[in-house]
Amino acid sequence: MNDLSEMIGVTIEPDELYTFLFLHEVGHTREAGNECYFTALINHSLSGGRRSARRRRELKNIYLRTEKFADDFAIQELLKLREERAN
Repeated sequence: MNDLSEMIGVTIEPDELYTFLFLHEVGHTREAGNECYFTALINHSLSGGRRSARRRRELKNIYLRTEKFADDFAIQELLKLREERAN
């Protein structure tokens, strides 16, 4: 749990872990505003394109952005839940 908290920069309490993980996965959806890494990967594969070093870097950057977005989404929603519980 400490590793996760350090990685995202917000303390996640033990009873919030599953909520955070659920919200992280919701953060991967287009409805949450995220771009889809797997769509980019599948489109590239279906197009018959070879994976050049440049394209692999692009796909890695898309992947890292989608994970960051999902983390940020989950943090934002978790903070809203904390605030609602406090009131």
